[in-house]
Amino acid sequence: MFNSCCSDSNRRPRPRVTNFKSGAKAAGAALWNGWKDGVTGVITQPRVGYQRHGALGCAAGSFVAALNLGLKPSVGILSSVTWLSRGTYASARKTVETYQNEGRRFSRKLFDTASSTTFNGELQQNDDDEEVSSAAKIAAARSNFHPRVCQLILDEFEKIKNEPEQKMASMKKRNSISNFFSNGSKTLQARLSNPEQ
Repeated sequence: MFNSCCSDSNRRPRPRVTNFKSGAKAAGAALWNGWKDGVTGVITQPRVGYQRHGALGCAAGSFVAALNLGLKPSVGILSSVTWLSRGTYASARKTVETYQNEGRRFSRKLFDTASSTTFNGELQQNDDDEEVSSAAKIAAARSNFHPRVCQLILDEFEKIKNEPEQKMASMKKRNSISNFFSNGSKTLQARLSNPEQ
């Protein structure tokens, strides 16, 4: 009798969480459903109990409704935290897999929390962050990446940008060295052939 009066007739499908957005959506739904079921159960549980089992069913439904009024919102809050955590984890995992598939690596310095301290809600960074340029700070503000990540990206971009210039400079240096030796050997040959000069 107790199970038949308090069983939910409307089972909800389990949400599928693949990223932060779907996790937040599932968390909101869990929170809303917990509060809604707790409050509406005060009316529906005694009525269903009365329809199925008369006055004794109404009493059992009222008891279950009183329990659910406290439990269902609490369970909704806890499950919303769980769904939100799952969504955050799924997004972080996708990001890490994307980086690994692209052959990139995370620097361990990015996750070092000992180098920064908070004071009055503002993040104050130690001497490790002096190497972060103002361009990296601007990029971090616009992209929501950590300034060190932006600095690493800018450094890699500079390396790629400077590769052709370095190759040209090394080729010019090689050419000037080979020209020096070829001109030197021609001068030496000319002096050897004309010793009167």
